[in-house]
Amino acid sequence: MVYFPFPGTSAVITVANAYTGQQLTLDDSNANYPLQRLAVIPTYQSDTCLPGFVWRLAGAADHVCVTTDIWAQTQGENKVAQAHILPGASDTCKQRYVWRLADPTDHVCVDPSSYNEAQWDNELKPSRLAAPLP
Repeated sequence: MVYFPFPGTSAVITVANAYTGQQLTLDDSNANYPLQRLAVIPTYQSDTCLPGFVWRLAGAADHVCVTTDIWAQTQGENKVAQAHILPGASDTCKQRYVWRLADPTDHVCVDPSSYNEAQWDNELKPSRLAAPLP
């Protein structure tokens, strides 16, 4: 039982049990109609993105979770990648472009801001993954 120290206060409490895969929500924000909801926690694989994120897919094995805007930007960069390579060279960017380096083998030539974004997204990878149930 949850007791509130001040009259007129209310709360919404959610308790998740990863072992059973259930989540209980107690909501007494309306004192006349308190609610109790039982839900199932989705089961995630080890590299599932949190809601609101998708795999970047700079390459086939790139499973860094990013926003859909960054995903679209990455796919667009991949489509025009050939136009940013120095003519006569196979792996050299034109002036003002740099390798994106989403991973060590990613040599798509992009604007430096895309390189910075890719590095930032790589740093945030652990925080954007959904936790698998035990």
